[in-house]
Amino acid sequence: MSEINELKKLSKKLLVRCKDVESLEADISSGMGRGSSVDFENDKLKSISSAQRSSISLRVINKKKLAVAGTTLINDEEIDGVLKDAMSLSKFGKKVNFHLPGKKKIAKRPKTYDASVEKIKIDEFIEKGEMIISRVKEKEPEMKVNSLNFSAKSSSSLFSNTSNVSDESKATGTSFGIEISKIKHGDFFQLYSGQNSVKHDINYLKITDSLLEQATWGRRIAKIQPGKYPVIFSPEAVPDLIGFLLTALNGKTVNEKSSKFIGKLGKRLFDRRLSITDNPLADYYPSSYGLDDEGVAAKKNVVIKQGIVNKFYYDLNEAEKAGTKSTGNGGRSGMFAQATPITSNIFVSAGTKQYKSLIKEIKEGLLVYQFLGAGQNNPYNGDFQLGVFMGYKIENGEVVGRVKETSISGNIFNLLKDNLLWFSKDTERWGSLESPYICLGNVTVMSK
Repeated sequence: MSEINELKKLSKKLLVRCKDVESLEADISSGMGRGSSVDFENDKLKSISSAQRSSISLRVINKKKLAVAGTTLINDEEIDGVLKDAMSLSKFGKKVNFHLPGKKKIAKRPKTYDASVEKIKIDEFIEKGEMIISRVKEKEPEMKVNSLNFSAKSSSSLFSNTSNVSDESKATGTSFGIEISKIKHGDFFQLYSGQNSVKHDINYLKITDSLLEQATWGRRIAKIQPGKYPVIFSPEAVPDLIGFLLTALNGKTVNEKSSKFIGKLGKRLFDRRLSITDNPLADYYPSSYGLDDEGVAAKKNVVIKQGIVNKFYYDLNEAEKAGTKSTGNGGRSGMFAQATPITSNIFVSAGTKQYKSLIKEIKEGLLVYQFLGAGQNNPYNGDFQLGVFMGYKIENGEVVGRVKETSISGNIFNLLKDNLLWFSKDTERWGSLESPYICLGNVTVMSK
């Protein structure tokens, strides 16, 4: 507690000094966090680690020039240096015309903290790790657990600016990752899965069992002839598709005249069943916040509404360029980073039937979990070509084996408009995206 109090004191002192500089606009983001992790490698416990870090980041607008400076050393001398560095850097900073936001009431503060996370003991992670390794060995004796990771963290964050905006928040997080593989007769078969959460609620066994189900499917290698097929994208694979739409909806892309959606606000470009919502106000989701990284109050934004391009998302700078207001999507990737438009928690509309029952309706197609690398994609016009890393063939409604040396291609904008077969009722969260299984028809499949 003494560390966060010291951070508060120095942040306030820095803000006072900024206010003393004539015509200077500034915001201060500071925080401290601590975390621990347990790693297993090659079926054995490898390491246990813990760390704590504090930081202060100062962003200034000095005579319409933007600059950022910061430090991880929390003391009076460093604070003076941060302000001096920011003022010096501002002489060479990029010119901006936006102003920092003033104080407004925060409509909602999403729940981002779970006290039980701070009570997790290292022994619990070790015990779960050993149990999971035993489970893998029992179900798939030929599989090796290449890596297994558990982590827990907590943090306190402070925000203030020279326009009297201030906020304090606490957050927690847990994560789990597992990778298993086997080499047999020259065939390398590798599987990976994981999850992160705000709470101490990750279902480690469910994730492991889902991976082991794929391992069972993958015991046999199945061939698929080149052609056009229905392809089911698991929630794990959906980000590779939705990313095209989120890029086109980004205010920066729109301002740069690179978006496919320029001039298309209010127009239906996709199947009516498709809706995409950016919601930073969702309780206990990993990318939730009450204020964005620029001090703008968060809001729920439906960016695609029943197939209609409904809203672009902006930070302060890109909103000013577009002659509009920030949507509360200003994000900074680090203490020295400038802000840019980012999304928070993304929710994709769901359907009415469970995906396993919908698979039974497919005569021949693919079920895809992961792709190999970034693929050959054009994020601006929607063309994609993706190598399938973890994918399985469906025949007569059954998963019959994994595919190798297979890739898929198409145009995501056209497929979501004219070839959306179904969304599943059941959804899963992968990172900050919650999505159903999505089945697209007439996807081009290439194989050797």
